[in-house]
Order: sequence, then C-alpha cells, then structure tokens
Amino acid sequence: MHPTYHTFAEMLSDQNNRNPDKVAIITAEYEEKISLTYHELYLRVMELADRYRRENCSCVGLYANGSVDWIITMFASVIAGKRTVLFDVLFQPEQMMELVKFCGVDSLYAIDHEGRQVFGDYMNEIRAARVKEKGGEEISFAQRTEEIEDAGKLLFFTSGTTARNKAVVLSQEALLYAAWGGQQTAQGTNEDLVLSMLPMWHVFGFVTGILWPLSIGARVALSRGIRHALQDPMMFEPDYIPIVPSILKYMLSMEALNRNLKTIIIGGSSCDESTFRALFKRGIRVMHGYGLTETCSGIAVSVDPKQIYAMLPCPGTSWRIARDGEIILKTPSLMDGYYHDPEATAAKIVDGELHTGDLGHVDPGGVSSSWGRRMR
Repeated sequence: MHPTYHTFAEMLSDQNNRNPDKVAIITAEYEEKISLTYHELYLRVMELADRYRRENCSCVGLYANGSVDWIITMFASVIAGKRTVLFDVLFQPEQMMELVKFCGVDSLYAIDHEGRQVFGDYMNEIRAARVKEKGGEEISFAQRTEEIEDAGKLLFFTSGTTARNKAVVLSQEALLYAAWGGQQTAQGTNEDLVLSMLPMWHVFGFVTGILWPLSIGARVALSRGIRHALQDPMMFEPDYIPIVPSILKYMLSMEALNRNLKTIIIGGSSCDESTFRALFKRGIRVMHGYGLTETCSGIAVSVDPKQIYAMLPCPGTSWRIARDGEIILKTPSLMDGYYHDPEATAAKIVDGELHTGDLGHVDPGGVSSSWGRRMR
C-alpha cells in the first residue's frame, strides 16, 4: 500500500470531489460554531493560489496564530509554487527579523497588530527596492523567468535550544507521507473529528492536527487557544486529540477530556507513566510518538499499552542503533535539508540516513523510548 497523495493540490482536489458538502474545518467564535466544507476550502485555497501565482514574490512568510485563514494562506502559497515559511509567533522581534531576512521573505501574512509592527518597515523597504529595480513598474509573477528556490516547499524551524534555530526544508510529498504513515497506526475514519490544539508552525501540530485529518476526509476543529483548553473538548467533542504532555496533564487534572474521546496522540516530549495510567483508566487509546522536525514529525509510535515506552517504526521507516547508542534512521518523510546550510545538512544526513543525535536501544518488542536527547 502506498500514500494516496503527493501534493497538497492533489489532496484538496480529491477531497473536494469525494466530500464536497462534508465539513472540513470547524471554528468557534464565543459559543457559536462556524463550519467550512471541503468544497468551500478548496475554492478559497485555489482562488488565493491563483492570486499568488500572479504576484511578484518568491517567498511567503506566515506570522500569525493558527486560524482558517492561516490554513488557506499556507495551502495557497505552497500550491502557487512559493517557498513558504512558518514562523513561531513566540520568536523575539530581533530573532524574527534575522530569520525573515535569512529566508528571503518578500510577502508576509500577518493579521495581528504586533506582526504588522514587527515587519512593516522591512516589507515597505522590499516593495520600494523592487519598484526601483524595475524602473518604477511592478512585474507580475507570470512574467518572471528565474526559478524560485525550494518552490512549493515549506520551512519549519527547529527549537534552537542549543544553537540558532535551523530552517528545515520539507517537501509536500514528505509531509503527506508522514500523514499517511500516522494513519496506518491511528486508523482514523472520515467520520472522526480531530481537535487541533497545537501550534501549526510546529511540525507535530501541522501533521497530526491539520494534514492527517484533511487527507482522510475527517473534520478538524480549531482550538480557541490555551485559555479555552478546558472548554474546547466539551464544545467540539473530538475523537482524537494530538497534544504535548504538559497540556495533557493540566487537562487531566481538571477533568477536561470529553467522554467520547477515543485516542490521544502524545508527542513533543516524553510522558510520565502516571499520565498513561490515567488515560487507560478512562478507556482512552494512547499513541505515544517519537519524531523530529527533520522527519516531518513522528516516525515511531507505541502500540502496546503493556509496553508504553516501546515504539515501532511507522511504515516505510527503517532504523538502526549505532555503537554509541545513537538512533540512525531512513524514511521517505526525511527533510530535503537545512535551508542554506549544506554543512549542517551533510553532518546530519549521511548516505541517505539521518543521524538523529538521540539515544535508543532495541528490545524484543521494538525500539524503546528510554532514549535521551543529546546536544545537537
């Protein structure tokens, strides 16, 4: 069996044909739910993609909290063949400006006042320089002859806990493969509802909270933010929630999980045993995953509740343990590389294998997650 889709346009077009009137995304303003069908999502994305194709820009940066418009802009930019950069809104302004210039952003999506303040002068300088370069005349994207570097690919940022944030180049095909691989374990259906609570600019939240459910024709409910973390499960009544341990523990302590919740997908960091026991007591299935930004999120998942820290690789992923205990893996969801950093890429990817910098060991049930993050 092979992945169904290789591009975002292919995925949205197919779901539009299969499920035009089915709800794709649900949001809420105050206590009122607002729905967008797969047909409406497809039309809005393609309309904006056509506009982006005509614009004289090569790199679109997204700096805003996740929303329907964020999702539409992201899909449209990628489908239009732009290099698309997903910025963390928690980056400091000075850090943001450095990354914006490094990635060559020349078109920006920022809906909040702070975003406009941070980028306003820079974007005005770009427009002025472009007009001056062309003798006072703007040219359309259709008139451009030069190729766009990393066209139709996305740039996500690593955490940068040990060094400057690295921009990771991920292709549509790799991201969709990761979504497909997750589905082989999750076994969701197009009747399921996934509550998207995690930041979309982090690859775990992007793949599990947006890409995976949309690729199977399921429904995505967009959380109203951390302030509503205790109310959103009751409002939307999801079947699946992708989440990080810290938020999950808070929700558990406040009895905030809805009764019909079927599956929790845990990623981002290791989770303590007491949290697992609390979920099992409620009859909730747990998928505890391991992955990196460089692998489009999860590439291994726990499948046995009796061995909650043992993980098996997702379909298509193979790995081995080096003599020093490092996990070295090979997967179709591997990054293209680090943007404008061939030396770091060559150090990380050797003969098609990713040297993760993480520790693990093999036991009879799979690869144990009693690994530790190294300094990368």
